[in-house]
Amino acid sequence: MDPTDLPEEVAERIFILLPVEDVLSCCLVNSRWRDSVNKNIIWKRHCNPNLHLESMPNLVKPAFEVPKSDCEDLSPICKYRLSYMREIHLRNNFRHKHCVEYKFSRGHIEKTEFLDKYLLLNDSYRNMFHVWDIHGSPILIQSVPYLLQQMCTETFQTIGDCLLIVQCNLLQVYFVVDGMFTLKLCRIFDKEEEFSHTIPASDMMTSWYTSNIGLYPCDFTSINETVGKYFIGIVEPFRLKESVMHIWDFESGKKLKEDRIPGVEESIENICCGKNSEYLYIALYLHMFEQSSSDARCKIFCYNLKTLQYTQFYVESKHSIPFMLFEEKVVILPCNQWENSGSYLFLDSKTGKKIVEKKFDYPMNPKALDVYKSQLVFGSSHTVTVVDLDSQEEITVLPVDFEVMEVYLLDSDILLVGGVDYRFVVEVWDIKRHYRLYTLKEKAILLSGRSLPRLCLQGMYNIHVLQFW
Repeated sequence: MDPTDLPEEVAERIFILLPVEDVLSCCLVNSRWRDSVNKNIIWKRHCNPNLHLESMPNLVKPAFEVPKSDCEDLSPICKYRLSYMREIHLRNNFRHKHCVEYKFSRGHIEKTEFLDKYLLLNDSYRNMFHVWDIHGSPILIQSVPYLLQQMCTETFQTIGDCLLIVQCNLLQVYFVVDGMFTLKLCRIFDKEEEFSHTIPASDMMTSWYTSNIGLYPCDFTSINETVGKYFIGIVEPFRLKESVMHIWDFESGKKLKEDRIPGVEESIENICCGKNSEYLYIALYLHMFEQSSSDARCKIFCYNLKTLQYTQFYVESKHSIPFMLFEEKVVILPCNQWENSGSYLFLDSKTGKKIVEKKFDYPMNPKALDVYKSQLVFGSSHTVTVVDLDSQEEITVLPVDFEVMEVYLLDSDILLVGGVDYRFVVEVWDIKRHYRLYTLKEKAILLSGRSLPRLCLQGMYNIHVLQFW
């Protein structure tokens, strides 16, 4: 039966189920078939929702042009089919390294972050951050001093549409207002926010902080992390059993709760967080004392974001282990000495019980891990392994000629591999074809801001912006 003879809504249901290759073939049958599949509801599922190419300047020549038809009877191409065509044009540019490259001096930059079209540089040497507009040719538009002078930044990170900065236990949140980064939230994460209500204007902040908190406080340390719209700050006073966790919601700008951390008597070295729709997972990496009664190097708690209470989920490990969330499961990667470890576990997100354990021939570098949808990729010494998290099976193993330091999945097909031989090197791989597309010498991957339209890399003295659209 010809599907175009069916009722329109029935034909749409059929075409929605087809892979994109078959939808494209349907367009070529005749004008009736072409009009039947020329629907936004059909093409939307084949588009990347994170790409908004229609609003970005097309810098790479030849630029994308909307196809013109000589037949007046054909309906205009629908919005999402045009989006798909733009995406294919972009992918061709990326695969063949058709780009426009800009570079500028990196100076004394310790950390970089990206927010939409803005490149943010943490310049701790000058105690400020710089804002570059990289929508086209990079332009420096703003340099913002930190609130506390002569105090290092412990956190410099973008979350959603804001920039978060933490100096000691001073939380600062900047939003873009009329194209400029503007301070919108300033809080001390201390017990019951005793000092937050007395914070003065920014030009008086350093003297106020010195008098009330102490410029170099020795009676506590602070550790913090962000995930989704949440900020988690932990203040660790001199008496370790009284460590306090503070949770903020950035959408409301309010502290949700402060709570003690149960069963932690050791000093906290670091924190790592993950979340799904209902739960917040908090992994604490602990400093072990000789007289400690526990041999756990890492403890993972689960916090219910609706009830603001700890759940029964609890995991202990003798190793310092990274972890990540895959859908509604927690993936734990045991890494005592990562060069001897080649396994990971799935844990139930509610109970913490083991679902399955999988071992590989190659060890995992905990600093070279990434997940995109149902794919896990991890680096080893001179290999990169891609795993299907649904089936627990290896998809491919990619050999490289350098020490792998970081990996990043741009999507399910394109992989960036960064590392060092005697200099920085970045390789771009096509996973499905098991094929190295090209190599970028003397450049390293920045920790954020990687996408198909734009790739930012750092060299010894410069930051390079590669525009593929």
